[in-house]
Amino acid sequence: MPVPLPPEKHHQIVELAEQGHTRNDIARTVGCSGSTVSRYVKDAGLSFARETTAAATAARQIDQRAVRTKVNATILDQIQEALRQTAQSTTDPRAFQAFAQATASLAGAHDKLARLNPPEEDQNIEAMKEALAGFLLNAQVTARQLTEAKAGDLGPQRELDA
Repeated sequence: MPVPLPPEKHHQIVELAEQGHTRNDIARTVGCSGSTVSRYVKDAGLSFARETTAAATAARQIDQRAVRTKVNATILDQIQEALRQTAQSTTDPRAFQAFAQATASLAGAHDKLARLNPPEEDQNIEAMKEALAGFLLNAQVTARQLTEAKAGDLGPQRELDA
């Protein structure tokens, strides 16, 4: 059985609920669980407005979408920089391979974020993904060829499994 809160905390919960604060805000302020807040608010004959909760949830989802969009834009900038550095590192197989791997990793992160935050009007996303996948495959093949050439082993050309 939960330990009852001191009367001053109980009054604080009711007061904050009457002022229109959300359940979670009250719980953080008072330092108790959301279910405790709900119980004390219910016992006081109050309730939390569903419209306010729905609006707060919608606002949070919009905020989270904006954050994901910003992070995704940063990842795309990093992919572009990694591609630039990869193109400049064609003489050093290890550097080329490292940049190609970094690009692949960033592309994977971008893809995961894009699935969480699908673009609303970008119809070229599939073409961009295909072009990036083709580049990465070519980068891996080129990195392997450069590594083999540097080692003096120019054996038969091998293709990567798709």
